[in-house]
Amino acid sequence: MMYALLLALVIQAAPDTLTLQAAYDAASANHPRLEEASQMTAVGARSAEAVRAGLKPRIAFSGQAVYHSDVAEINLPVPGASLPSVPHAQYRAGVGAEYVLLGRGTVARQAELLGLEASVSAEEAAVGLWQVRHQVEAAFFGVAKADAQLEALRLMEEEVQDRIDQLEASVARGLVTRSTLASLAAEHLRLGQQQALAEAARTGAIRSLSILTGQRFIADALVIDTESPDRPTGSRPEYTVFDAQRSLLDHRKEMTAEATRPRLNLFSEAAVGRPPGLNLFGDQIEPFFSAGVRLAWPALDWGAAARQREAIDLQEAVLESRKDEFTRALDLQTAGLETQLSALRAVIAEDEKIIALQESIAEDAARRLEAGTATAIDYLAEARAASQARLDQHLHRIQLAELQARIMTIRGEAE
Repeated sequence: MMYALLLALVIQAAPDTLTLQAAYDAASANHPRLEEASQMTAVGARSAEAVRAGLKPRIAFSGQAVYHSDVAEINLPVPGASLPSVPHAQYRAGVGAEYVLLGRGTVARQAELLGLEASVSAEEAAVGLWQVRHQVEAAFFGVAKADAQLEALRLMEEEVQDRIDQLEASVARGLVTRSTLASLAAEHLRLGQQQALAEAARTGAIRSLSILTGQRFIADALVIDTESPDRPTGSRPEYTVFDAQRSLLDHRKEMTAEATRPRLNLFSEAAVGRPPGLNLFGDQIEPFFSAGVRLAWPALDWGAAARQREAIDLQEAVLESRKDEFTRALDLQTAGLETQLSALRAVIAEDEKIIALQESIAEDAARRLEAGTATAIDYLAEARAASQARLDQHLHRIQLAELQARIMTIRGEAE
């Protein structure tokens, strides 16, 4: 029993390392619009199948029963002579079939159009999947920054506690005043408060990650790995949307020519009726059959197709303008970030030197504090500066990884 309990504690405390790429993948898999993209593709496929069904023979059953109070009659001025008349009660039931002989390409192109429309909708859903990367980055690096701050605060807290322990003996010997010790104790309490705030920020960021990824993270066991994510292999999904919209417009332009093309259908009907078929004077219910071809050719459309093509040309120009505007917006975003990236790399190169200098100054202040030649305020100022220098180094590295990730997300493709 004790072994099982210890094993459970070890498993629970095992570090759960999370990389940014893994967070991206999990958030995409958990995003509500993931299914929307596949659903829109399925909608397009089903709609296209429904249109293509028009290429198959259409079979329809029909029936009719009607009574005419007045029908055509032929009266001869010959005594005793009579001619058959059209029956007042008429019945008809049959089955007809119709098949497209000429114009099948129009139906096929209509099916392709529906597929392209669904493709645009699916790609628009993919844009939502891409945008979630920004939310993931904010939460992911929020945890990383909180971790760095907590580490710096813990080190500072340990340092202050060590000084308190060392100075208690000096206070007893009268080398250091109790007010100095009280100042250190107050600083120790302030550090505890700051840790509580940093823990709250970390917990909030972890909760955001859990919502985005659909995964439950153990706060005490979560380890953030800030290594650079995989570079995207394709372009921003918005460009795919632009391309899909352009293909859709091109297809619509091609379809404008369909409006003036001839259509030829084959039709037939087998039925029974009274009167049978065109035998208007038949008084018995008899079978009959008819078959033929039907031609429709809207040869003159008064320039409607040409105006439709002009309208589509304008839509394509607007689409190209929007694409250029989007590219310009991305360039503006990355320009500022790349400047920050260069500056941050230069800052990181100097961090080690600053840390070494600040730690040397803090150690000297600690020795002077123990000797009674420096006040607690002097020591704490230098200790905070050294702690801040170490924290700055961690934060600068995290910011570097964050900037690199943001630039890759904005560009959507490898440099």
